[in-house]
This record gives sequence, structure tokens and C-alpha cells, in this order.
Amino acid sequence: MKALFFSILLFASHQAYSESLFECTGNGVQVAYSSTSFAGVPLITYTEGKKAWNFTGPSLQNEKTLVGSWISSEDKKIGLKISFLKPEKTKPVLKKEKETTKPSVELIESMLVVERPSNKKFYSLKCKIENVHF
Repeated sequence: MKALFFSILLFASHQAYSESLFECTGNGVQVAYSSTSFAGVPLITYTEGKKAWNFTGPSLQNEKTLVGSWISSEDKKIGLKISFLKPEKTKPVLKKEKETTKPSVELIESMLVVERPSNKKFYSLKCKIENVHF
């Protein structure tokens, strides 16, 4: 009976989360990915030093992999392509707290590829993920 209850609780808790905001930093760059924005479409903001570029909606390509989703976008006008690994949730929540709308936060590693006509750079990033309860 206890095992059945734990399995149901584990399944219910795992289904109750949706990763909605990834904020990642590393080696002088930042990436923020939101699954939805004020415009109602996904948004990636890539920051390098004091410069920032936004990529939204239809320009974002999402390719599922075994470890997560590669989210890519390209701005051909400025010659910049970014590809960001959005990791899938790797661990379920084992304990269900009382219902709340307060987001929970996880830390996870990811990677970013930045391509320009003259070079390609790879970055290892530390990400803060905010999960919104439904």
C-alpha cells in the first residue's frame, strides 16, 4: 500500500511542473530562455558583454534529443546563430508540498553554441530553472 501511494505521489508531482524560464551564465555570456513571453511566443535573449540579441517565435527551431531540446535561431543580417541546449527535467519532485503558485528553482548545466561567419564558440553554462506550478 505504501509503495502504491508513493508511486502515485511521485507520478503526480512529476506531472505538476513545467519548466518555463531558464537563466544561464558562463564564460562572459548569458542566455535567458522563456517558453512564453508577453507576445505569447518563446523567447531567447543572448547577452555577450553589454550587447544583447533577442530571438522569438517563428525564428526559433526546436529539435528534440535524448538529453533535451536544441533550440536554435539565426539572424542572417548580423551573421549570428545561437544553439542552446534546454535540458529535460532530470529528477522528479519526490515530495508534494501544499498547492502554491510560487515558482520553484533548480540548478542544472547546459551548453551554448555561438556561430559567426568567422568562428564557432562552445560555452558550458550553469542554469537556474524556474518551474511554475499549475
